[in-house]
Amino acid sequence: MAISPAYKLDVSWNEAANFIARFENTSTGINADGIAILINATTPGTGNHFIRFQKSGGAGIGSIDGNGSAVFLTQLPMQD
Repeated sequence: MAISPAYKLDVSWNEAANFIARFENTSTGINADGIAILINATTPGTGNHFIRFQKSGGAGIGSIDGNGSAVFLTQLPMQD
């Protein structure tokens, strides 16, 4: 039975002691880059989440968000 992914890139894997994804630019050039994340808002607001960090169950524990004029890191208290 096929499972529809929740997002355009949706990776799921059981890995107990290592990361499940890595993006590598194999160029050795001095201008090589990694990952660019674009939100197409003229001024990213507080509802624009560039990256969201989640724990088991999907609860957010931090994020990199817009704030209307810049981008900032938010760390939420870890709760069990």
